[in-house]
Amino acid sequence: MSDYLWVPVVLAVFILVPAAAIYFKRAVVWVVKRISGRDKLEAAERERLRSEYERPDWRAYMAALGVRQMEPLFSRILNARRKRFFGSKPIFEPYKPATDIDGVEVKVGATLPASLRAWLVAAGYGDICEVLSFRSEWFNSIDRGELQGHVMFAQDEVGNFYSFSPIDGTIHFICRSAPEFAVMATDFGSFLEEFERRNFQLQAWTDSLKALPYNWGT
Repeated sequence: MSDYLWVPVVLAVFILVPAAAIYFKRAVVWVVKRISGRDKLEAAERERLRSEYERPDWRAYMAALGVRQMEPLFSRILNARRKRFFGSKPIFEPYKPATDIDGVEVKVGATLPASLRAWLVAAGYGDICEVLSFRSEWFNSIDRGELQGHVMFAQDEVGNFYSFSPIDGTIHFICRSAPEFAVMATDFGSFLEEFERRNFQLQAWTDSLKALPYNWGT
């Protein structure tokens, strides 16, 4: 039996050494930023971006769209932070203001659901927890298969897409690595609420979905 005692030692080395190296690197980066003041500069830049993309009248805009009930949810996500080994980081990282919503609707040939439009006005384009990305280029109309006529509006970190129905707003998950899709929520507001409830663990959520075959055709 003693001949195999080296096995757990080797496994521990292979697991612990890379993990220690990662945390050591993060610690060094954090110390350098603190000493050089880069952390304050980055925080100031994030705040500048946030002040640029966040319209002061977005709450009134939501009321005009009839989705005022989404305001607490949007505010929680936009102001929330997640813990890191050193310090914390915003849940939502802004990319740029969504000033082209009308052009996006022309591009996809459909009107965006009120809750999705309100989210883009309030938040702009950006990433939630580095797992779900909103960009104008992700918006595309689906021209074949079971979701023909639906509109893709977001992409996750492994390239899967998320779409909405122009008819009833239903949100679908579209797998990129396999011809599959699944229903995620009845509308964008419900999608964001469930995403938050699951602590923004997107992959765990999509893995739990009941996938259906998708026929993309030829």
